Amino acid sequence: MNDSRQQLNPEDKEIQDARQSFQERYESAEVMFEERYFNVKGAYDERYKHAKQALEEHCNVLHQQFEERYNNAKEIFEEPEDKLQEIRDEFREWTNNLRGDFKTKAEHFRILFEKEAASLREDFKTQVEELREEYKEELLEIRQKYQEQRARESGLEQKSE
Repeated sequence: MNDSRQQLNPEDKEIQDARQSFQERYESAEVMFEERYFNVKGAYDERYKHAKQALEEHCNVLHQQFEERYNNAKEIFEEPEDKLQEIRDEFREWTNNLRGDFKTKAEHFRILFEKEAASLREDFKTQVEELREEYKEELLEIRQKYQEQRARESGLEQKSE
């Protein structure tokens, strides 16, 4: 690659350097975006996992309480079947409420993550657009510099003739 660069004229070398610099900055911005995105995703995954674990633990406690109440009602107090059914229904209601709360919390986590991820994407797009504008300006400056240089050289050649 160095051999081909050495064969380029100074203007083409500067353009190639500018292009390479842009590419490096773009790749760096892309890596930073990916790192931030996966850090955010990891944080939300962790929050979801903890919420799910808390739900499971709470459901297990409720199930144990249900088993105790049900067995006591059935064996010790010899409750009729309709009373046992009430205990079952109450347990189902508790667990359904817990699962509903968990789904609401999980949906809330998902929405927060999507908002933050969208914000990260938008920041990245803005950063890339700024990099492109800087690159275009740099190319324009390089071309103008060499156009002016060629114009001066051309003017000097005409004067010497």
